[in-house]
Amino acid sequence: MESILDKNQIDRFIKLSKEVQENSKANWGKMNAEQMFQHLNKSLEVIFTNKPIKRMFIGRIIGKTTLKKALKLNSQ
Repeated sequence: MESILDKNQIDRFIKLSKEVQENSKANWGKMNAEQMFQHLNKSLEVIFTNKPIKRMFIGRIIGKTTLKKALKLNSQ
C-alpha cells in the first residue's frame, strides 16, 4: 500500500473524489457519498491533528495488533 502523503496518491484521490456524485452508488459497503466523505474527513482529522477517537471495546483489544500488521505491510 502506498502512502497517502505520496504526491501521486494525493493526485489520484483528488481525481477520484471529483468523480463522486451525490447519487453515486457504493462500489462496496453501504455508505452514500456524503457519509463516505465524512468518514474520510474524520480519518484525516485524527491523523493530522492527533485528535483522540472513541473506540469500541473490540477495537481496544485488536487495534494495536492490526495497526502493527498494517504498518509492517506498508514498510515492505
